[in-house]
Amino acid sequence: MIPPELSAIYPNPPVELFGSPAVVFRDHRWTLPVVALAAERGLVRLPVAMISFDRHGDALVPARGLPELAAWRKSGGGALMLADIVANLLSPRDDDWTIAGMEAGILSDVARFRSEEDDMEPVTLYTDSGGVTHRIYHLGTFPRELSFKGALADDDHPAVKAGLRQSMGDRKSTRLNSSHRIRS
Repeated sequence: MIPPELSAIYPNPPVELFGSPAVVFRDHRWTLPVVALAAERGLVRLPVAMISFDRHGDALVPARGLPELAAWRKSGGGALMLADIVANLLSPRDDDWTIAGMEAGILSDVARFRSEEDDMEPVTLYTDSGGVTHRIYHLGTFPRELSFKGALADDDHPAVKAGLRQSMGDRKSTRLNSSHRIRS
């Protein structure tokens, strides 16, 4: 259950999805304090790998808030403090929350399934202020990536070669191969 002090950020209640509780957010940046709250309650261990279904990349470097996010990570601040940063410093367009989550130590790597093709490289890297390099995998549509020669089935796919399976929990692969980096 989302505590009352955080329930104002989004009115959707948790729903059961394949036997597990899930929350669907229209404003994606609010995912960050909810994951922080889950960590406070011992439900997840940070950072978490995330799978996203989104038309937009949501991977711009935040124009504001990087120092506050890094300070939050170092201080072990709570979900309420992170909710304040999200509300006041991140973009209401939800185009910077993925990098913000990495900077805060909430997100490790992200696999993003698109709803339409865009010009993103298969993999982009972001190195946060703590020196940790994160990967964002920009994949095609979910049905396409499940099909023959999709990223989830093709060992030669650039995202797989860059470590997609390892990032999402398969510990057999340890490669990190990509030259496209996001600069802060």
